Amino acid sequence: MASTIEVPEGVDPEEFKKALTDFAKKQTQSARDFNIVIKDIERDTGALRLSHDSFKGREYCSLRVWYEDKDSGELKPGKGANFNYEEIDEIIEGLQALKEHMEEQQ
Repeated sequence: MASTIEVPEGVDPEEFKKALTDFAKKQTQSARDFNIVIKDIERDTGALRLSHDSFKGREYCSLRVWYEDKDSGELKPGKGANFNYEEIDEIIEGLQALKEHMEEQQ
C-alpha cells in the first residue's frame, strides 16, 4: 500500500517533489557506498591502509595513513591519496623504481 505525502502549505508542489526525489536518490546512493580494506600495514602509531572505496557512486583506490586516537584507541583516517583503478599499474611501476633506487642507496 503506497503512502501519501501531503505538500506543506505554501510550498510549490513541483519543488517539493524535486526535493523528495533528490533526498531519495541520496539515501539510495549512500546505501551503495562502501569501504573494503585490502591490506593494513601495521605501524607504531597506526596503519598504512590500502582500500577499495566508493563515495557518491564513484569508485576509487585509497592509500591512507590511519592513526590511533589517543583517547579512544580507535584507528582514524589521516592523510592519504586516492587514485583510479586505471592508475594502479603505473603506481606499482613507480613503487618498484623507488624500491630499486632505495636499494642502490644502501
